Amino acid sequence: MKRGWQNLFGIVLLMGFGSVAQAQTLYGPGGLFIHPTAFTSPQGRFGLNVSYFTQLVGSNTSTDWIPVSLTYSVSNRAEIGALFLERRFGEYRTSAGAFVRYQILPDATSHPALAIAGSYLDGDVKQSSVSAVFSHVFRHNGRTLLALHAGGQWARRSDIIDPSDGVSGFLAASVPLGSRFSLVGEAGTKFGFDRHETSAFGLTWQASKIIQLGIGFVNTGRSKDDRFFAGVGYKLGGAAK
Repeated sequence: MKRGWQNLFGIVLLMGFGSVAQAQTLYGPGGLFIHPTAFTSPQGRFGLNVSYFTQLVGSNTSTDWIPVSLTYSVSNRAEIGALFLERRFGEYRTSAGAFVRYQILPDATSHPALAIAGSYLDGDVKQSSVSAVFSHVFRHNGRTLLALHAGGQWARRSDIIDPSDGVSGFLAASVPLGSRFSLVGEAGTKFGFDRHETSAFGLTWQASKIIQLGIGFVNTGRSKDDRFFAGVGYKLGGAAK
């Protein structure tokens, strides 16, 4: 894939600004900004997800990340996908890998959804992760009040100076603001190989039935503070959900 084509591809998607069309981090397509959810897409649906975020890793050293994924729902409860990551810090470096998610339990009035997810990246960033997460949508009179998510992640970074693995727990919430906008907040404990806890906050906009935009601020754990994030998800095919 040529660099000029990558740049044009990302710009077109972000300008398009374009429930789960998913945001995208280096852990794979999540559903939130930086953490996975237990929700899956209908069988036969393709998902194209692109994100851009910046992290401040030194006193004045800023790194730009552009993760891309293409996922496919093998069934209503199983998704697989391919991952691509470009990292920019004065030069361009790339990584590629795979993603999988399986929903053990669907969301119901009596219990939350439960899913496991895994991702693998190789190249510039060498990282493996496995997540287990509960998600539940609270409704009243047919109206969604909020969605809550809680889970844990194991991850290993092999490309850093001191390669190691670690575990992290996280909580997240999404609150609808009208019919198209939602407020998203996330917080997670620190991985042993990271500098800080994970965090995210922002807004999502359901531009259409197939396009969703997320915009906010995130810290994936290696940044000094929360930095700008923008993500777009396209849902193609599959039955309505």
